Amino acid sequence: MTAKLLVVDDEPRTAQLTAEILRRAGYLVDVANSGTEALDRVRMGSPDLMLLDYEMPDMEAPEVLDSLRSGGERIPFPVIILTGARHSPADQVVGIERGATDYIAKGTKATERKGRQRPRFLRFQRRV
Repeated sequence: MTAKLLVVDDEPRTAQLTAEILRRAGYLVDVANSGTEALDRVRMGSPDLMLLDYEMPDMEAPEVLDSLRSGGERIPFPVIILTGARHSPADQVVGIERGATDYIAKGTKATERKGRQRPRFLRFQRRV
């Protein structure tokens, strides 16, 4: 079964580029351009993994993570935060404490991104 990924980024070009790289790697990829749209997509069917932009106009990654964890439960799929500017250790701690699985700075080479996503996804699959 091919893994289904959700790419969430308010910059359409970045979202589409990331999605295309992942499609070429063999994943099924859906794109959301806001936190609100991402939550709507998750309600329609959970992805196997979400790549979530930190800063978006409607809500930031910690707010999306809080919404996904409503009721205090664990998020049912791994979430990797992608960020351009918000990658200080304090920002990373906030994301991880709110339920993110990992944190990747935008501009990281595509091969490294794919390399970091696959083990996170496989580790999560074994837990479920």
